[in-house]
Amino acid sequence: MGGPTAGTVDCSVGVIVPESPNPELDELRELRSSKLEKKDLPQEFCLWKRTARSSETLGCIIVDTCAVIHEPDIIEISIKNKILVVVPFPVLCELDKLHKSGKYSSHKKAQQAMHCLKKSSMSQHLIFEDSSESLNEVNGFKVAKNNNDDLILRCAFKIQVNLPADCVDSRIFFITDDCNLSLKAHAHHVKYLTAKQYLAELQKSGLSISLEPEEEPMEIDPPQDPVIPPQDM
Repeated sequence: MGGPTAGTVDCSVGVIVPESPNPELDELRELRSSKLEKKDLPQEFCLWKRTARSSETLGCIIVDTCAVIHEPDIIEISIKNKILVVVPFPVLCELDKLHKSGKYSSHKKAQQAMHCLKKSSMSQHLIFEDSSESLNEVNGFKVAKNNNDDLILRCAFKIQVNLPADCVDSRIFFITDDCNLSLKAHAHHVKYLTAKQYLAELQKSGLSISLEPEEEPMEIDPPQDPVIPPQDM
């Protein structure tokens, strides 16, 4: 699953050119500009499990929120192909908030992404960064306080600079569809791909990107019907 790095000039990766207006990405950018409160933090993904060893994986991806929103199947496809998926803690927070208070399209896509994470939560090829890890200092990377972009990118930077000796560097990618975040990744020499580019790389490597169809996921936290008080006759 080799590919171009953030440090090379390549038309297939390079700098992500902004596409037509995307209301979901705009909503995510607005969400990132506001501080997440304690009540917004997800509580359901704090699970312990043995993670896969480097010898058991074909690569590793660190996912951004917008990539998971646009291509939620990317999680299950990667796990099926024995590719380690790392989810930064701020991504969980943003998905949780979009699911609870996002507009209809964002709500549905965040719900689908959370369903995929929940379904695969016990896999050895899925790792959730916890809140304390998200705040740990990383040499060579300075983070602006309460900046989710920086916190998410730092997770990718940390994994890339702390790779074990038996891990193949060319198979570690930060997956983001956010133009601004891709520029920050480029500045820190973090290799990145868009979700579509990543899936194309899997296909070029002879890996399958198809999944068995399944029923539409149920609401994780279904909204409660309003209680209408009885009217006097």
